[in-house]
Amino acid sequence: MPKKSFTAKLRALIPSDPAIRTMSLSTLINTFGNGLFVTVEVIYFTQVIGLTPTKVALALSIAGGVSLLFSVPAGHLADRSGPRDIGVMAYAGEGIALALLFFVHTYIPFLIVNICMGILGTIGQTM
Repeated sequence: MPKKSFTAKLRALIPSDPAIRTMSLSTLINTFGNGLFVTVEVIYFTQVIGLTPTKVALALSIAGGVSLLFSVPAGHLADRSGPRDIGVMAYAGEGIALALLFFVHTYIPFLIVNICMGILGTIGQTM
């Protein structure tokens, strides 16, 4: 049995359907960007703004937990209204919430904005 080359193995991982390929690429970019942002967010809010690491970790944990509660309702909403429209609105709202972080200097607004970002991110992933 002949061995597959590295490029053949790589091509087998890439979906042949253009729509699935586009969704896969957008998911990869979104996941990479979110991971990068969360890392920088922690550094920024602890080192520059002055929140304690405990408060930052607690806020991000609460936001993550709350956003999990919206997974199933977001799926139902996308089924009724169409995933593309819901995704566009959710990601636009998440972008606005992200911009609001520029004005955050204390814990409670940090918590609220991160909860909103988590919920909107969860809703956006229902596409």
